[in-house]
Amino acid sequence: MKDLALAGNTLYVGGDFTATGGGAASRIAAYNVDTGAWSALGSGVSEGTYTVVYGLEVTGDGLYVGGDFGKAGGKTASGFTRWDGAAQLAIITAAAGGSFRSDDGVQITFPAGAVASDTTIRFVSQGRPAVSVPQNTITLGAFRFTATNAAGQPVTSFGKAYTLRVPYDPAHVSAPSKLQLAYWEGAKWVGMLPCAGCKVDAANNQIIVVADHFTDFAIFLQVDLDQQLYLPLVRR
Repeated sequence: MKDLALAGNTLYVGGDFTATGGGAASRIAAYNVDTGAWSALGSGVSEGTYTVVYGLEVTGDGLYVGGDFGKAGGKTASGFTRWDGAAQLAIITAAAGGSFRSDDGVQITFPAGAVASDTTIRFVSQGRPAVSVPQNTITLGAFRFTATNAAGQPVTSFGKAYTLRVPYDPAHVSAPSKLQLAYWEGAKWVGMLPCAGCKVDAANNQIIVVADHFTDFAIFLQVDLDQQLYLPLVRR
């Protein structure tokens, strides 16, 4: 093992190995810290002098991999590549807007005029936030949206607000009114509820918010700590 990179509940591992607990994996693999399951990243890397992964870095647009290899995922890559298998993509246009639905049910809808030109939306499920969470809360999920225009420049705010629908599992939520969808402001989490056009839709088990910027997001469930703990009195 040469390097590790954590993205939510996924730990990426790079090195000079050819297999993990989950089977064959050529120098790079992913480990789910919640389930303990290993998975290969496609065909991995190959055709280097020594064929080894030395460095890993997770960003908003994928996993960057550096090392000694000539191919990555079966394609030519001279020692450096980006794997965006963790990211799910959609194209939003200026004329029509557009929508996107992730594999785990997060849905975002943009109206026409939200972007000035064709814009690529990237979604990465993080499982758990990479930063500290508010006190007295349970984290139910976390994810990141990023966007780039046709020139590859980052887009962090939009001309018109989008609508974001985030599902939750009712089996883990007995009081939907205690749910909060928050965004990371750079130094702290900021709750998005209440806001105009926003609500917890308990009938459909989803949180709906309206916003005009991208960052990291997380779902928190407030926990009541109204029970006092009494310790026995000990006398000498």
